[in-house]
Amino acid sequence: MVSPSYSFVPLKEADQDDDDSYPLAKPKSHQFRSCSTLYLVFGLISVALNGFLLMRRPWPSQQQFDSASKYAGLYRDQITESFADTAHASTNRTIQDAAWAIEDMQPWRGVIALSADYIASHGLHDSWQWPWDSSKRMYMLAASHEIHCAGVLRVALNENFDGIPQEAQRWQYAHVMHCLNVLRDAIMCNADDTPLEFAHLHHDGSTGHLAPGANSKKQCRDWHRLIVWADEHSACYQSPDRSSEDHGEAKHYMHCPDGSRPWLIDSRSEPTT
Repeated sequence: MVSPSYSFVPLKEADQDDDDSYPLAKPKSHQFRSCSTLYLVFGLISVALNGFLLMRRPWPSQQQFDSASKYAGLYRDQITESFADTAHASTNRTIQDAAWAIEDMQPWRGVIALSADYIASHGLHDSWQWPWDSSKRMYMLAASHEIHCAGVLRVALNENFDGIPQEAQRWQYAHVMHCLNVLRDAIMCNADDTPLEFAHLHHDGSTGHLAPGANSKKQCRDWHRLIVWADEHSACYQSPDRSSEDHGEAKHYMHCPDGSRPWLIDSRSEPTT
């Protein structure tokens, strides 16, 4: 049997023949590949942009952390447990008094002096002039005012519990009611919609007392950072007995947390009042 003979055509020649036989095949192939590449590039760009937008989207769980407070720039980045601090609610007066006497909780720490530029840029109303700089105005942080009111109510409750006559009590009844209204207003303004489960007030449930939100977690701002910011803008104020409302005497504005003495800048001498 005779073996068949084969003839080989060089690859270059074969390509040329193919091109001659199908003159439109090669251009169509390039066009198809070009379109596919273009679609692929657009697809990758779309995926990348969507991924970027998803990363930038303020999801509910992140929104609380990403939104800084308007003035001190605080974030809700502190996870705390409700009612974990029992000292402030202790019926032991020694423990209770010590808890409420913590320096960072004193209302006068929130009395601040702000510059005219700061006031204008933040749209604040005019306020009381600071004794040591006529261009600055004094304000009290809302949180410090509310802490003051919580302290007023605590004192009133303890004095009434102890049977102290109203005329001998530290705070007048009208001021107590004012503070109660301040806290009501703050609660309604905040309108916290967190669902609170009913649970035992203590982990072991020994008291049998059910309280909404007991032992639950919450996201809070850092109180200490607020005080640090307030100290940076401090009006150097401190009331004589921490219950006085005498804000007028200049000597009450000589307690700067950084140790500075702004009253010496202009007058070069301490006030005599």
